[in-house]
Amino acid sequence: MPVFQIALSTSNRAAWAEADRGLSPADMAMHVVLPEVDGRIFAGVASFKEPEAIDEALQYAAIGHQPDEQRIHAICDKIANWHRLQTTPLAEQKPALILSTYPGRPWQMAHAVGLDAIASAKAILKDLGHLTQSIKEPLESLLKHNTISWDIAYYKTRFKGIAVTFTRSAKCRLGRARSRFECHKWRI
Repeated sequence: MPVFQIALSTSNRAAWAEADRGLSPADMAMHVVLPEVDGRIFAGVASFKEPEAIDEALQYAAIGHQPDEQRIHAICDKIANWHRLQTTPLAEQKPALILSTYPGRPWQMAHAVGLDAIASAKAILKDLGHLTQSIKEPLESLLKHNTISWDIAYYKTRFKGIAVTFTRSAKCRLGRARSRFECHKWRI
């Protein structure tokens, strides 16, 4: 039975939207990292601290958690999608794992100090039932050579929904999209 963890942000929505990582380091630790260590699935941010109405007698406006309808809908969508995935036959599923290449060098594919991310990726795919036979090439070779591309109009539409600070950073690092957007992909 999956357990989904929501975050109650300790900042306001505007600060969250402008921050490179969204949540503060303390919020990331308490609402994302530690719960995931316990096996929970991060579902998203449900509320932000915002000023309430000013109490004229006290000349004070309390700061309190305010539910964010858009984020709550996103959380509900994530949980519904997760359930739909669990009820989709294995043959119809298309697994995807995101592995880092920090700082973007091909020889550092899935680089993590003290961890074997490639072996972990294989184990995850095997545990999910998507890796039932041996792979003909090493997984790291497959990750370096195959690409998938998206139509630029679709890419731009999806890109608009991402936080402003991330899009600025991506455009600075990757340049502006031209006719197609490509990323690495592999098939078993």
